[in-house]
Amino acid sequence: MSKIDSVVLGPVAAVWSMLQKPMRILWDIMPPYPIIQGILEAKEVSPHGKHMILIGMDIVEIDEFTFEILKVGEALRARCTKGNRAIRIDRLIPGGKPGA
Repeated sequence: MSKIDSVVLGPVAAVWSMLQKPMRILWDIMPPYPIIQGILEAKEVSPHGKHMILIGMDIVEIDEFTFEILKVGEALRARCTKGNRAIRIDRLIPGGKPGA
């Protein structure tokens, strides 16, 4: 790489790296939101302190309050971001409507 390239591309690379995280965050929160439905198989807290649940074969990140309320074995429907962070979780009741 020539000196001219490093002078021109250095600032461009720096700006690009600063924009990547906000762009990923915006992409994650934009619709469409996938819906995950199934039985709550497991609940765990990651080494980083994130609260995670396993619905069927999908791992979903949830808040601590919801983590404490949900019970393993419940039928759930979760609307999530593209990064599988829960936006809304409904309990599914056989023969009834979703709701907690």
